[in-house]
Amino acid sequence: MADVVLDGVVMRYDGGHLALPRLDLHIRSGELCVLVGPSGCGKSTTLRLIAGLEQPSEGEIRIDGRRVNEVAPSDRDIAMVFQSYALYPHMTVRENLAFGLKMRKTPAAEIETRVREAAELLGISELLARTPKQLSGGQRQRVAMGRAIVRRPKVFLFDEPLSNLDAQLRGQVRREIGALCARLETTSVYVTHDQAEAMTLADRIVVMQGGVIQQVGTPLEIYDAPANVFVATFLGSPTMNLVSAELAGTELRAPGLAVGADLDRVRARGKVVVGIRPHHLAVGAPDGAGATLRGHVRDRELHGGEAFVHVEAECGTLLVRTEAHAAPAKGTSVGVTVDPGHLHLFDASTGLRLEAAA
Repeated sequence: MADVVLDGVVMRYDGGHLALPRLDLHIRSGELCVLVGPSGCGKSTTLRLIAGLEQPSEGEIRIDGRRVNEVAPSDRDIAMVFQSYALYPHMTVRENLAFGLKMRKTPAAEIETRVREAAELLGISELLARTPKQLSGGQRQRVAMGRAIVRRPKVFLFDEPLSNLDAQLRGQVRREIGALCARLETTSVYVTHDQAEAMTLADRIVVMQGGVIQQVGTPLEIYDAPANVFVATFLGSPTMNLVSAELAGTELRAPGLAVGADLDRVRARGKVVVGIRPHHLAVGAPDGAGATLRGHVRDRELHGGEAFVHVEAECGTLLVRTEAHAAPAKGTSVGVTVDPGHLHLFDASTGLRLEAAA
């Protein structure tokens, strides 16, 4: 195992495009760290810098305490799994797994041992004699992972490895990758734009936007206490509701909404943005006891046993999660109850989370 450190890393491309203004990141030894963010946020650039496929304009990259800025990718003791399986079509699975080791002149007996162990670990032992065209997409991705595993590297790098799989298979292989990384205990860096992958796989998540790290933490830390409005809306499915409001005395006030809250916990007064997760809202009768605001159902989405109800209210459209059988019909007038104990408050001008008072 090895830690990976990016210290003051700047990435500037020809033409002056600044992909990474300054990146400071410590990926701990043995953890599965997921870099997540929208397209163009810098996550793939960061992975390529660690891999040695790009050279930083400034700063230092260290793997296991060793500076690797000038070290070739083949000498960094890493293994990469790409979005494209990149298997040799004329080789069998066994030959694909063994190819990298042969190039490093690994003894034949050791190659056979490593190939057999990786195949057993990934459940592809019966596929060793097949060629890639005889495999399904999921099987090809397992072979691609196996080719990385046989290297026994200090660091695994995953570059959106599930993008080419259908939704059901993506979920299955995602679970397999998580279990595999936990079993191997090898430092792993995983890049994805899919927040569901990040939340389910990561020991820690690095949320990026515009080449800048927005927040680093465990999935629950980031979900429960997003650092800013961007993180709040990017992580979590469905996305968080945002309402422009004002702190007035002991109330949060917005058009058609007044919520009493423990406002002593923040160092702010005046205009704020209130974040409310859909499962911290409830719909009921428009004149029901405890209803915080009123509106009408603009739409509803049924997802098996649960439903997402879009409520048009004076303060804006709110998304409410409820049981499918209890979901009101489109056009229905409803009352919405807000759980004041689960409000997220952000500064209206900066978008930053309002911290608890000391």
